[in-house]
Amino acid sequence: MTPTEYRNERRRLSASLNRLLRAHLIETGFREGPIGRSKPVKAWVPRGKGSPGLPSFQTFVLRGGFVVKEFMGFVQGGVIVDCANGGLSTLDFGDMPLEDLFRLNVWAERQFAPAPGHVRKRA
Repeated sequence: MTPTEYRNERRRLSASLNRLLRAHLIETGFREGPIGRSKPVKAWVPRGKGSPGLPSFQTFVLRGGFVVKEFMGFVQGGVIVDCANGGLSTLDFGDMPLEDLFRLNVWAERQFAPAPGHVRKRA
């Protein structure tokens, strides 16, 4: 695979992941930078069953992952790899190898697939 093909495939997979996640991301209390003009972070994390509305700190295992072996959720353009001390540690889709992007794409398609017979309307 040439470098151009590799770059194009990475862009295609990143765009596909962003498209799948766009409807499921919600604003969190986290911000992208110091308090001020920074934007709020939009993220998807699974909700806890015991405490409604609060995130459960569940770790998902990505089988066969090279860089990303475990992740806790998604943010715009990346995955959450760790949560500690009131902050999020994220990894951008652009920093991942192609194999991890492919596996994340398959995982997200299974997780966020519409119910059978559901017709998705255009926004």
